Amino acid sequence: METLTIKTNPQLTAADTHEPERRRIKGLVLPWGKIGNSSSGRVVASRGKITIPADLGRVKLLRDHSDNPHGFQPVGYAVKAEERDDGLYMEFSVGEGPDGDQALKDVQGRVRDALSVELIDVHMEGQNITAAQLTAVALVPIPAFEDARVSEVKASLDVNNGMSAIANRLKAAAGTVSECADQLNPAIEKDNPAMDTKPSPATDKTNAARVSELLTCNRSKPEPLTFAKAMDVMRMVRNHEPLDDSLTAALQDITRSANPAISAPQWLGELWSGVGFQREIVPLMTQGTLTRMKAVGFRWTKKPKVQDYAGDKAEIPSSPVATEAVETVAKRLATGNDIDRAYYDFNESEFIEAYMRACAESYAMVTDEKAAAFIKTSAAGNKKPAEPNLLHAAGKARQVIKAGTRVEPSAFLVHSDDMFELLKITTMDNPAYLDLIGVDPKKFIASDQAKKGSVIAWAKPAVTFYELPGSPIRVIAEDIARGGRDSAVFGYWATLLNNQAGVVEVPITPAPGPAA
Repeated sequence: METLTIKTNPQLTAADTHEPERRRIKGLVLPWGKIGNSSSGRVVASRGKITIPADLGRVKLLRDHSDNPHGFQPVGYAVKAEERDDGLYMEFSVGEGPDGDQALKDVQGRVRDALSVELIDVHMEGQNITAAQLTAVALVPIPAFEDARVSEVKASLDVNNGMSAIANRLKAAAGTVSECADQLNPAIEKDNPAMDTKPSPATDKTNAARVSELLTCNRSKPEPLTFAKAMDVMRMVRNHEPLDDSLTAALQDITRSANPAISAPQWLGELWSGVGFQREIVPLMTQGTLTRMKAVGFRWTKKPKVQDYAGDKAEIPSSPVATEAVETVAKRLATGNDIDRAYYDFNESEFIEAYMRACAESYAMVTDEKAAAFIKTSAAGNKKPAEPNLLHAAGKARQVIKAGTRVEPSAFLVHSDDMFELLKITTMDNPAYLDLIGVDPKKFIASDQAKKGSVIAWAKPAVTFYELPGSPIRVIAEDIARGGRDSAVFGYWATLLNNQAGVVEVPITPAPGPAA
């Protein structure tokens, strides 16, 4: 069972660190519709896809993820959960004790102020999570989304505890001064025997009240603590800032040119190489389902004909009928590659998905070309005399199909170069002229797969395109000997001419050239 971790937008609010009923952390734990970087790659969560336990207390708040190699600490549990338009919001109660206190301090100090969910039983479709169960939420330092930053931190400190901390710091500072004085006095007396180095009680008390822990004992005489430094101590205690033993006044420059390896290059993913192909010919044919490699049927060569009947128990009229057997054999399409298994082992799913997407697009293009070739071959069996231009040829094709099948043509397949004839139609001609010949320009399909110099028309019931359901079928097999995975797609298709009268070709007579 794989565990998925996703770092998300925190939007945290931390409460009092000393009152249990107010030791709360809340925020947006999982946004909807945004790409996040999880332990299993890039993912997108959607509303209603994440299962939350009925007992919210089972969802624990952790300090760092449970798979952190350096360890983690459970610090609280969920008390509220709400799915809003922009994401899943939760509130957690933080437990008493050092771990809970540290977690609250991390949030207040913006050290770990991002929320990261832990999911199990994850089901994916591409990058989209279709189902998962929430087990825990971790406090982490770095979020996965650009807007994953703390917007507000609310906390009230215990004034008595805060002042006690200040007093303890100042007492420690006083002890430091006394220790420094003990070290300094012998040296001073040696250099200046006549000098009285022992301070008066009043002076000693004053200095002890003003000395900062920022001072350290060394061979030079420590500087006296000023009022400004005392205020700095109070500010640092109030803000939970560490009181370091030393201060650095200057910052060293860090530049990208001097440190080219400090940031990784951005992964651009698959670059655009054209609009995803949509089939044009196949959807305008009757759709059939392949269940065997060979399909057998029949078609009428002479249909029964209803005639007048006199009645009064007279013999009913009858007419001869005839059929013929038809069959079609499924044809195959396939492509594949032996892909280095490292792409799978390192979960580089984006490339694998792009590869399969490209295979599926190729299948769509090839099957549409096969369908166009079948239409052209079928129309050659019902070729009519040429017409002077594109519209006349289309009008004639429509007339032939309507007379032979009693239905309107579904499409007119025209070469892209011949489609320029339509530019000659003016607003005065459209729609009156086109209505007169019964041709709808929306039914024209301009394609390089068409026969140049001809119009091919067909009625959808006259032709059928069969496919095996699920084509193209994705297949992956282990190639252990070469450390790869054989990834391939397979498809099965067939075509059938149901009625020759429903498919027709009408050539276009070329315009005569200029007289010599």
